[in-house]
Amino acid sequence: MTCAMGSQCCKNLTNGDAHTIANNNSTDVVQNGIEETATQSLEVLGPKLSSLRPYYPTQEPIFPPDLKINHKEYHGATVKICGPRVTWIRPISLDEMLQLKKQFPKARFVVGNTEIGIETKFKNQSYPIIVSSTHVPELTYIQDTDQGLQVGGSVTLSQLDGELKQRVRTLPEFKTRIFSEVVEMLKWFASQQIRNVASISGNIITASPISDLNPLLVAAGATVQAMSKDRGCRTLTMDKDFFCGYRQTALAPDEILVSVVIPFSKSNEYFGGFKQCNRKEDDISMVNAGMLVRLSEDWEVNKLVLAYGGMGPALVLARSTMETAIGHSDLSALQPMDSQELKTMQVVGAQDSRSKVTDCVGQIIPHKAALQQSTGQAVYVDDMVPTQDEVHMALVTSTKAYAKILTIDHSAALAVPGVVDYISAKDVPGQNSLQSQMDSVFSEDEVTCQGHIIGAVVADSADVARRAAKMIKIEYEDKSPIVITIEDAIKHSSFYTGERRISTGNLEAGFAASTFTLTGEIRLNGQNHFYLETIATRALPGEAGEMEVFCSTQHPNCVQEKIANALGLPSNKIVVRTKRMGGGFGGKETQSALSAVPCAVAAHKLQRPVRCVLDRDEDMITTGNRHPFLAKYKVGFSPDGKLHALDLELYSNAGNSLDLSFAVAERAILQIDSCYKVENLRIVAKCCKTNIMSNTAFRGFGGIQGTFIAEAIQEDVAEYLGIEPFKVREANFFHKTDLTYYGMNAGGDSVRRCWNMCLDKSDYFRRRALVDQYNRENRWKKKGLAITPVRFGIAFLQSFMNQGGALVHIYTDGSVLVTHGGTEMGQGLHTKVIQMASETLKIPMSLIHISETATNTVPNALATAASVSTDLYGLAVKVACETLNKRLEPIKAKHPHAIWEEIIAAAFRDGISLSATGFYKTPGIGINMNTMKGIPFAYFTFGAACTELQIDCLTGDHKLLRTDLVMDVGDSVNPAIDVGQIEGAFTQGYGLLLLEDIKVTPDGAHLTRGPGNYKIPSFGNIASEMNVYLVPDSPNPSGAFFSRGVGEPPLLLALSAFFAAKDAIRAAREDSGASPRFRLDCPALPQHIRMACADEISKRFPQVDPASYRPWTVDL
Repeated sequence: MTCAMGSQCCKNLTNGDAHTIANNNSTDVVQNGIEETATQSLEVLGPKLSSLRPYYPTQEPIFPPDLKINHKEYHGATVKICGPRVTWIRPISLDEMLQLKKQFPKARFVVGNTEIGIETKFKNQSYPIIVSSTHVPELTYIQDTDQGLQVGGSVTLSQLDGELKQRVRTLPEFKTRIFSEVVEMLKWFASQQIRNVASISGNIITASPISDLNPLLVAAGATVQAMSKDRGCRTLTMDKDFFCGYRQTALAPDEILVSVVIPFSKSNEYFGGFKQCNRKEDDISMVNAGMLVRLSEDWEVNKLVLAYGGMGPALVLARSTMETAIGHSDLSALQPMDSQELKTMQVVGAQDSRSKVTDCVGQIIPHKAALQQSTGQAVYVDDMVPTQDEVHMALVTSTKAYAKILTIDHSAALAVPGVVDYISAKDVPGQNSLQSQMDSVFSEDEVTCQGHIIGAVVADSADVARRAAKMIKIEYEDKSPIVITIEDAIKHSSFYTGERRISTGNLEAGFAASTFTLTGEIRLNGQNHFYLETIATRALPGEAGEMEVFCSTQHPNCVQEKIANALGLPSNKIVVRTKRMGGGFGGKETQSALSAVPCAVAAHKLQRPVRCVLDRDEDMITTGNRHPFLAKYKVGFSPDGKLHALDLELYSNAGNSLDLSFAVAERAILQIDSCYKVENLRIVAKCCKTNIMSNTAFRGFGGIQGTFIAEAIQEDVAEYLGIEPFKVREANFFHKTDLTYYGMNAGGDSVRRCWNMCLDKSDYFRRRALVDQYNRENRWKKKGLAITPVRFGIAFLQSFMNQGGALVHIYTDGSVLVTHGGTEMGQGLHTKVIQMASETLKIPMSLIHISETATNTVPNALATAASVSTDLYGLAVKVACETLNKRLEPIKAKHPHAIWEEIIAAAFRDGISLSATGFYKTPGIGINMNTMKGIPFAYFTFGAACTELQIDCLTGDHKLLRTDLVMDVGDSVNPAIDVGQIEGAFTQGYGLLLLEDIKVTPDGAHLTRGPGNYKIPSFGNIASEMNVYLVPDSPNPSGAFFSRGVGEPPLLLALSAFFAAKDAIRAAREDSGASPRFRLDCPALPQHIRMACADEISKRFPQVDPASYRPWTVDL
């Protein structure tokens, strides 16, 4: 067939045409002193990018012609779709809709249908009749009236937003104050995608007690028009009686909300909206409000309406305050938070200036898979094309935290069409054990946490499998005691055997020499990994018991071993392959096996490929989090803040199995001195056995917990003495020749170098004076400024784990395939390894490729973790490349002018092996965990951070204003990737410390099961100004190509943000006359910041005795 485009057909265009277009539109790019053209920049983004066909808008997929031609027919007819469980009806007239409302009063009437998915998925609701009002003309109009703007019930929030903005631009300011606040609230209402389909009537009728719009409408005195088939139309005012109960309105069961009138404001009326939540964008409100005040000519209040959401089962009016405020005129608390222009990142130093043949290591090279990932071409496990007979698996998990299993009835699930089988412990041919990760593959007799895996349903689709899994009936017998929190574990002495204990110096003498002693407690709660790609597995059975497994895991060898153990097969029959992960952060180190092994068991039993991709809620309930910690301390110190003695008890919440909890505790112990010298020290660490999902590895791995505790003690000492925390930290810094308590050089000179550079780059002292001045001039808004250091050891604590292997093939065309034991999860490991291979072989990066990580190419590889992968696998690849270089030396000597491809061809003809293995083990490290003496780390990575933060003392809200991050990464292999790691780690650490909140009830039920109620940082949480500085001229002889590990250490930089918040709170407490000493645990959420300000308002709400009530959630 001939294309209608003729000679302009895209198939006839050459690559040159594309480059001509690109070059004609390109500009030169200058980045960090390196000038390059736009085309050159494109060339490094991906292999053979120039071979792609050029983009032409004329070749976009066309809109389906049938929908264009028959548009009116499709939109002008009633649509009724009947499914096995749901009937969907879309009427086209108001009369038809009223008849449906009369006929089906309990049917769900929807516009965007944004609430139904949540209710059916998480609340197990069923709606057999759904009526869509999107095509009813009487509900989709917008018109101006004398009273205000009349908005049809089916008008979307995006349409409403546009119409309100148009009137704000054209009408007098005083008339549109209500409109402006609705527009402002819509900016933070859900996401743009939701606003594009959700309607104003949906928000009103849903009657959520935390609706963001309803308080505004009630405060404004909006009116609604309701209509029924039999009684006609009536108008209701949205007042104190409109929302009459939990998710109930004053509308009758047979009525439809036809329209809403949002009134104009009057010249003497002022209107405000308020929303308090953990995160500004796309977050559910904790409390929200609409506020209207009418002022007299003397600026006294003569009318006030305060409508609040989140204060009860329905919206409430603060009637007493509304009455009391009449006649008052103090509006000083209405000052907004600072709004600063976003500034771009700065990068200084750390580029490798050594002369090299390829100019590769040390250069700014984009992530090797950046193009594929940003265009959606990157293939993850669930993107893999299914085979013809592939089936899907859904897990059956416990709903109880601690109970005996009496019966399991899966008959109803097996009767569902499409269900293939139910898999349980009896189907495990080998050992029903996962060792330390989770005692068993499938629980048989007892469950010890909610989310404990009991079985699995296999079906021909994921939806059917999940629906059938919910139909499994399990009868339990509750057991006690249920241990959820660290305090529960202490009360019931529920600990894993083998506490960790260290002692150095003379503790009693240290306390005797101290002028002051102080005791206290410090708590750091957990954090969910919330990687973009949930854990996913595909298991494909082969011949003679072979099994090929594709898994999103940081530890393919662990998955291989546990599958082999469960199937009763040797490991050589199991191949685990990982091409890439969509994030890991430690959560896919051991716990990928929790669903991967059941998937392999199902594939083995059915002899069919099985796919198991966890939904977000399944992932969050069946996998563990970061370990919560509780520290109880006694510290002795002198008047200048110098610490002389520290006695510390550490408790970590390990969960229902041990997993890596002792390793996390050991790392916390080793990190407890942070950057500070403490001569006399005693630490006892215990791992609590509780009835929550087993906690596991997480970026920072005990280091963040230990450092947080160390820094909190520094702050507490400073508060006690009434001096700046900055001075206490400096008084306790390690000096150049100081050793840590376990006998390793502490790197005091590097600590001080990063500290001084951060003081300089952040302009700390000038800004300290400005912050103090701001706080003196403002009562209800305060700023804080804090600077904190970082020292993080790089190595696995078990010395045998510090090894890595690699395999390098050179093909006869000169191309090179590199395989190593590390996995790629977005951190850029493969890119750095390719750079190092390029440098060693002295060939361009374009000739080198890394396909995947697999257990049949590099065996016995350890987890990609601990910030050591660049060192272990980069140096293993370097060893393999050097072996190849040595083999090629005679050929190069014979053909001194030959190019690479010619050298390889000659070597092949001479029978030289073009394949080599490489192995690297970190030398000279090891520590006795019983005595805590030795050299546990290959080296330290250092840094410092200074952060400025503003708080609202009345709401507890906060805003990051500026952060300056300094990291010593040695001679960076790739500064661009390292800076990305620093930014990402800081932001993730900020989420741990000031945002993310895991909610678990006292009986162990998990409430945070997805993005609806668990919020990670978003764009609005990023500092208005973020500067990243890499320390120059700091080669590290112990690291790969003189670099330092950078994956985990920058997470600790976020401590500066937490202590900046504490600094701001201290300023607020000073104004109210409260003590500068106060406890602030992590995460410091708005309610904690608000109450810590301790002003005359918060004092009206004294802390309630915890024993006097049952809390909704508990601190783990």
